[in-house]
Amino acid sequence: MPSKIVEQEISEMDFRLILHVKELREDQGLTQVELSQKMGLASGFVGKVEMFGNSAKYNIRHLPLIAKALGFKNVGEVLPKGIVKKDLVKIILEKLPLAKKNGELSQNKFEYKILEVVSVETKNQNQK
Repeated sequence: MPSKIVEQEISEMDFRLILHVKELREDQGLTQVELSQKMGLASGFVGKVEMFGNSAKYNIRHLPLIAKALGFKNVGEVLPKGIVKKDLVKIILEKLPLAKKNGELSQNKFEYKILEVVSVETKNQNQK
């Protein structure tokens, strides 16, 4: 199965939060599974969020769980810096099948590579 190009619209804040938490996680040397477990969630949760190929995202309930798991005293440390410029962004992803142990390409397990992120104009932004 060759790679496939897919698009996903997501709020810019969600996109930046996911990238920021991933950076914080990696800075502390934690795997996706370890962070998920420290948050008290299913082992695959953080992996699903960071994959972008599905609809899993962090929500407001997750912020204190992430902060505590990373050893922060303030939820604000989890949030990305700055103000978002656009409400929505479109992520252009390359969907790549993962290799099985025998070398064959999987039909149902994939990784997603971000190719491009573009702003999406919304009606409210056009009226300003």
